[in-house]
Amino acid sequence: MCDRGPRARRRCHDRPSLLTRPSMYRQILSKLPTALLFVKTGQEAITYANDAAQRLFSRTQLDQCCMHDLLSNDEEREKFDVFLASGDEAAEVFFDALGKPAKEEAAQPESKVKALIVRSNVAEGTAFFIRPLRDDGNAVDERWQVAQFDPLTGLPNRELLRDRMEQAIRLARRLKQELLGVLFVDLDRFKKINDTFGHAAGDAVLVEAAQRVRGCLRDTDTVARLGGDEFVVLLCNLRCTEDTAIVAERILDACSQPIVVGENVFQISASVGVAVWPSDGQTVDELLQNADMAMYTSKGEGRNTLRFYDAKMNEKAKARATAEAELRDALRDGHFVLHYQPQFCVHSGRIVGAEALIRWVHPTRGVIPPSSFIRVAEETNLIAPIGDWVLCEAVRQGRRWQDMGLDLRVAVNLSGRQFGDSLADRVKAVLEENRFPPELLELELTESFLVTDTEKAVRILGSLRELGVRVALDDFGTGWSSLNYLKTFPVDTLKIDRSFIGSTAGEFDGRIVRAIIAIAREFNLTTLAEGVETDEQLAQLHELGCDSWQGYLLSGAIPAQDLTDFCRLTDMAQNRFAATQRGR
Repeated sequence: MCDRGPRARRRCHDRPSLLTRPSMYRQILSKLPTALLFVKTGQEAITYANDAAQRLFSRTQLDQCCMHDLLSNDEEREKFDVFLASGDEAAEVFFDALGKPAKEEAAQPESKVKALIVRSNVAEGTAFFIRPLRDDGNAVDERWQVAQFDPLTGLPNRELLRDRMEQAIRLARRLKQELLGVLFVDLDRFKKINDTFGHAAGDAVLVEAAQRVRGCLRDTDTVARLGGDEFVVLLCNLRCTEDTAIVAERILDACSQPIVVGENVFQISASVGVAVWPSDGQTVDELLQNADMAMYTSKGEGRNTLRFYDAKMNEKAKARATAEAELRDALRDGHFVLHYQPQFCVHSGRIVGAEALIRWVHPTRGVIPPSSFIRVAEETNLIAPIGDWVLCEAVRQGRRWQDMGLDLRVAVNLSGRQFGDSLADRVKAVLEENRFPPELLELELTESFLVTDTEKAVRILGSLRELGVRVALDDFGTGWSSLNYLKTFPVDTLKIDRSFIGSTAGEFDGRIVRAIIAIAREFNLTTLAEGVETDEQLAQLHELGCDSWQGYLLSGAIPAQDLTDFCRLTDMAQNRFAATQRGR
């Protein structure tokens, strides 16, 4: 997503705040329409002032002032000190635009500026955002501007957008033949910029994106920021619906150009959904909702694209709402079951473990595979309770097998929502409740969980290692694969993705499989190949030294009882049913 310079590759906690790096000041903060002053911890002098602040205090040498110097009198300075000592984020004070340092002298009436000051504690100091609240006969009342415009980008906010849309609809109804276009614009993968580089860099990207979108429009059009990385464009006086596509394509092109912020180059894109008045909605709410729905369709179909609203989207939305309701019912009423795919030792052929895979037993549609409902579960936050149920049920089944004398390792897939600081405590509680040995539980996760916040990942994996639980990296080689991660993260197994195994012997990618196995040996890890379907694939894995495998060659995912019977019939389980046999 971005091309980082060498300094940007340092770990996040080693990287100084953007506010304390002069090279970043001008590029990130100078674009903000709100006046900003930064004071470094331990000093009184103003460390940095952006362009808006320098315009506001244009007759003052800000680099030679402290915050007290800018306030209009002693009463305001005392009020400011009380504000600093309190936990409040904002206060109203009077500044002296002349910045007169002599406290005994009163400010000239024409230089006195009432302002809302908002503070933000950042690394190594405090940022003060200053928004004038000036009332005079000629100037725009900036209190209205604060209420109607987004303070970061200077664009109209949701309330002003709704007002303009309502006026445009009323005018269009009178003109009868006029069309209106509503474009819902959402930046793709913006959250990753915020998470990786911080909110200051994210704000700079938003300001630049806002300017680019605005540059694609006519003076009579409106672009508003709804919040986060979402923008809405209102196009008036359209002759035909194709005009909206022309503007949307301009926006897509503008947003796809690299954005330079300091030493980093961010390559973003946008997803755009379009609704047209009157065919796609008669009211503001209908137009916004339908444009939003079209935008999400665009995201779902690959991002960086444009989609027009159509009635079928409503049908999909209703189907999704129905699926969500039915998932909640299934979780409440116990309509989920686990099937288990056996995992085999490459060398001995014995069953060494089983991967737990969820199925939804629907009252009318029968057994539904996870591919048909996991995405809805993730989008509706149901994935966390469903994932917790899978963990509990898999451990309970592992305990049942143990009571039968079968020591099978049980593998459980984790969702991103489960991968938090409370994970180890939850796993420990489930293990203790079922008296299940931690070494027989293996938690599978993907590399994407680990790279978002490496320090957090190391902490969580370390806690799991202390419990004695095994950790497997699923789909290894398809994502972020880095040798540094393997050195940093305490994992036990690399799962070789089925795409490298192929569906036939001819599709087997021996070079990549050999490389992954060599990497695993170097780090003292075990390997497991997924998707094995032919004897030739198994023979190649044996030759390359892979440790274990799973696949349809011998068994897909089957109910727990079927796996129990399979172990009995095939004589492949280690320590199989010793207790049962002793009882005979």
